[in-house]
Amino acid sequence: MGGRSSQAYDLRVSREPLDPERIAKFAAALACGIAEGMSDAWGSRIRSDDLTALMCLSAWMYQAGAELDDSLRAMLRLRTAIVRAAGMDEGTEPVPLLPADATVAALNLARYIEDLIRRAALAGDMPERVVADRAIELFGA
Repeated sequence: MGGRSSQAYDLRVSREPLDPERIAKFAAALACGIAEGMSDAWGSRIRSDDLTALMCLSAWMYQAGAELDDSLRAMLRLRTAIVRAAGMDEGTEPVPLLPADATVAALNLARYIEDLIRRAALAGDMPERVVADRAIELFGA
């Protein structure tokens, strides 16, 4: 149908996963994207319907060149960085369980990260964007 081809970013792993640079880039894209969405007039991008949330995750993965495994690893590391950025007790913050389906795991983790950023902002008495920025700094440390 015409000479145009369309490409969709796929949430499947297609190359060597777990690249530290892609993991860090995705963590930054996710943290900033979530924090921006929390202050957006339209509201949360992650709390919306599954399709919108998955499209956001896919876009952030594409920006970072990250694969699904990279993204899952990034979100788990970002969790620790957010907790530390707000001075929260790591021992009492639950570690999310991951379902076998990696796409569902990514969606659940992103929603957990958003909730964690919100709670960290309250605990640290700082805006969500500051939590995200501090977490990104700690992520690479």
